[in-house]
Formats: sequence, C-alpha cells, structure tokens
Amino acid sequence: MLSALTLGIGGVVNGGTQPLLPCESPISLSNSRMDVLAAVCRAIHAKRPVAIRYHSMSSGESEWVIVPLAQVDSGLRWHVRAFDRKNSKFRDFVVMRIEAPILLDEEPQANERPGNDIQSRRIVELVFVPHPCLERTEIIKIDGLRDD
Repeated sequence: MLSALTLGIGGVVNGGTQPLLPCESPISLSNSRMDVLAAVCRAIHAKRPVAIRYHSMSSGESEWVIVPLAQVDSGLRWHVRAFDRKNSKFRDFVVMRIEAPILLDEEPQANERPGNDIQSRRIVELVFVPHPCLERTEIIKIDGLRDD
C-alpha cells in the first residue's frame, strides 16, 4: 500500500502509475554502475575472485582482489560483502568506489569462503525499548516498537 501511495505501483485505485498523494521520498545516495554490479554478480554466482581498482577512504586508490559473497542495498547505496585479500579479512566495499572489475579464473581459498565470514552469519537479537527519560513511552510503542 505504501508503494501505491508514494510511487503509484500497483495501480489498484487509479489504474495508473502516478502516486495517489503528493509524497516526498529520499532518493538513493548513489546509483551504482551496471557494469560493476554485473561483474560482482557474476563473481558471486561463479564463486570466483575479482580484481578491482578501489577508492578507499583510508588508503586512496589502489588495486585489490576480493572474493564477493553478497551485494546489499542499504537504501542509500550498494555494498559488496567480500573477502579482502589485501587485508586477509571479510569486509564491506562501497560499489560506487569500485572500478575496472575483472573476474579471475581461480577458486577461492578455504578461508575466503562464506562459511568463514562470522560477522555476516552472526545473529544478534535486539530488543528496542523507549528511552527511559521519555514521559510517554506508549507513543513510541504506537510508532512501531511494540513488545509483541
């Protein structure tokens, strides 16, 4: 229903693709390049490493070899979860910072496989509660943080 209100998707009420009401939604921070997303998808599907040029906040532009496991859209930008051969650990890469991906014809090492990525496989149970200084905590529960 929210998609119909904001985007006009579904056309249930008005039969068109126009929003039912005026509505502002945040836009994506960045639109990733399709050639990079496609190359990363191929690497994930083929279970192969990919050589990339990456623009890191800490080290600037350099050559990397990563073993991509998954892509995630945070709502603002796309990320790739991958094993980073340069630092020998699993980490997230911002897709917009990736350039010139080349699929490598080699198998990932045992330590580069998804089963070894403890951080992405960890399940953490969170319980959200209203801040104790709030006077009307029942209103927070109405906003969606219910205890059911």
